Amino acid sequence: MRKDLIERLNEDSFPCGFEGPISVGKTSVTKRLCKDFDVFRVMEDADHPLLAVFYKAADEADLWLAEKGVELDFEQVERELDKVYAYFVTKEIDELPEKEIVIPWSVRQHFLAIQDATFEYRPRDLRNAFREHGNRFIADRTPPGDFVYCTAMWLHNKVTTEEYLKMITRLEDVVGELKRDGMMFKRVFELTCSPEKAYERKFGRGRASEATIPFDYFRLLDRIHRRAFVPWMRVLGYDVVEFNWEQDRLVTQIQGHPESSVLVESPPEILAYLCRK
Repeated sequence: MRKDLIERLNEDSFPCGFEGPISVGKTSVTKRLCKDFDVFRVMEDADHPLLAVFYKAADEADLWLAEKGVELDFEQVERELDKVYAYFVTKEIDELPEKEIVIPWSVRQHFLAIQDATFEYRPRDLRNAFREHGNRFIADRTPPGDFVYCTAMWLHNKVTTEEYLKMITRLEDVVGELKRDGMMFKRVFELTCSPEKAYERKFGRGRASEATIPFDYFRLLDRIHRRAFVPWMRVLGYDVVEFNWEQDRLVTQIQGHPESSVLVESPPEILAYLCRK
């Protein structure tokens, strides 16, 4: 534990959450910060059975899309993300385009059931953390983060527009309930890096559930986070601080010294928010 950090700790900084695409470094950063500040860490279980089912369903859906010749067109993705932004953030439009769905209901229902389940367990974990640890915790994933995966499914023609809007409405209700109960993060740190770097890190993590995730999916998550998710989080009332984690040596150093009692190289932008000036 770093005494100098504890003494400078701003108690109003907690709880805080971390967001960002797959492999961006959330686990490494939150693990290190929780050790330094002696606060509880709310982490997403990488081996959660729901994730395995989700990725299995995703692989099956990708096979259907491949057979029908449906590929991600990133020019179209950009156009549709502009519409997502206009619908959820600026409210300039009142409807989203319909999707041509070739994936059968027997596959799509897995996505919907899994997503529905995550709307239950992530808020439950957060409520438990508030109850057991007060505000002294850091989370490496926040309930609103499901917006990204719901949007990814819609952009990739895996769910209908109606199904997508129902998911987001449910998610907004969940966030609203947490907000009414005073269970909001003081701030959320959005970690970013290039999709190329995130994809490269995937292989170092060695998580079986992520083994088949293609590079295009990393590109898709990156665009959703930057273009729609962060602005939407701010509309919901979250204080979001964006932090570029492209300097891979920081993550590498942290991962290489897991038992160190100090940050090998403290991320100054993050510490500036967590510590007293």
